Amino acid sequence: MEERTKQIAINLAVLLGLGVLSIIILDKTTSIFEPEKIEIIKEVPAPVQEPAVSEFVDYDATKEMKSLEILSDFTTWTPDGKTQDDKKFVTFLVDKGSVSRAYILVDASLEDGKPLTAWESVYLILNYQGGHLFRPLSLPVPKSDTTVLLYAINSVPYVTKPYSEQKTPQYIDWSGLFKQNAEIRVETFISSYSRPAKINKLVLYYECADGPDSCDVKL
Repeated sequence: MEERTKQIAINLAVLLGLGVLSIIILDKTTSIFEPEKIEIIKEVPAPVQEPAVSEFVDYDATKEMKSLEILSDFTTWTPDGKTQDDKKFVTFLVDKGSVSRAYILVDASLEDGKPLTAWESVYLILNYQGGHLFRPLSLPVPKSDTTVLLYAINSVPYVTKPYSEQKTPQYIDWSGLFKQNAEIRVETFISSYSRPAKINKLVLYYECADGPDSCDVKL
């Protein structure tokens, strides 16, 4: 009886040892005894979309303004550096009312439709004030296949002849010309010695000082 009890105790000890060994093996080779991982998901607020800021703020502003097309599709050049009456454009604007702000836009090209090169320039004067428009200081405009220039009339950069982008420009303020019943002389041409060019359009964009219907600029 004593031998049997002893054998039972040995068997239980072996079973207990095997059980402990099994637990150790399972713990080392599996994650069965690891606590359950709870994934905490933090809600991230969606980024606020800021409205895009246009790089063409002045050009975009002209879309909301009154406009007067002064000239379109005009072939102009200065053969041998000489200005000829039939190759320059002269007209008069009459301002009925007071203009609060305005822009001048020029779209020009060579006769074949390509942009102006460093050898051509746009000459523009109002009431005999101004000169060759300084292209590097045009206000930003969308990319175009032609030469498009935009200037606020209170700060127009220009140079005297011969045109060069290496020169330091002067500035003319044309805003004082636009007043009640003013008559404004406009003269323009493209300085181009060797080949014809075109002013595709010359446009005045403007706002009235006392509401949209309080002024009107006409040819």
